[in-house]
Amino acid sequence: MEIRISHVFFLAIALGVAALWYFGRNRPIEMRTKSSTEERVASCAACNGSGTVDCPRCGRFGSVEAWATCPTCKGTGKHQWRFRDRPDAPCQKCRGTGRIETRTQCTHCSGKGKVQCSSCNGTGKSNTHSTTSWKSVSMGYSLWERFLLLLRLSVDANPAPQRDSKGAYPMVAEYVRMKSAQRPCRITDWGEFKQRGPEWVMPATVEFTMGHGTSAVRVIEFIVQNRELKTTRTIQ
Repeated sequence: MEIRISHVFFLAIALGVAALWYFGRNRPIEMRTKSSTEERVASCAACNGSGTVDCPRCGRFGSVEAWATCPTCKGTGKHQWRFRDRPDAPCQKCRGTGRIETRTQCTHCSGKGKVQCSSCNGTGKSNTHSTTSWKSVSMGYSLWERFLLLLRLSVDANPAPQRDSKGAYPMVAEYVRMKSAQRPCRITDWGEFKQRGPEWVMPATVEFTMGHGTSAVRVIEFIVQNRELKTTRTIQ
């Protein structure tokens, strides 16, 4: 009796695994949004590519206003000739202050009137970043593949695209549907995916709807690699 029960148990497991393999082979089609950032070198907008800007302290003059000892009275503020009626007559040069207003070399720019641009550190260049986003179509893991991964078994990282019962490739159909939002098109004749090096390539006849009720037919290759539709190429 124990032998029979164990046989039934193992048979049930085998049937379950077989059913999972048969009904869980279809790989889901996934839409993903990808982005890439490109770095470009351009002229610094702050200094127009020169690497220097006007000195903020002297306003590019190279000198700043300052006070100096009056050379006429040597800082005493008294007139060099004493008047009898006014023995404390003020110096006419400094008006009795002992100091005169003058200009001295700007210490911030060493008299050059220009300082290094802080935005580009004097290089005259600035790095700009532009981000480009796009949608891609890929094949996800089927239930059977997920089961194998759960058992820590390897699965094919670059399998051939699956075909449905009507002879169409779901991932290509999804890609064409996505592109139809920009320009109406449909596949009129399906080819077959064949491996070409690391890529899977399939030619298909695509009809594009043009303006004024006209249409154009093109033969386009759909290129898949590592479960993702990488690119397309017009061959005719």
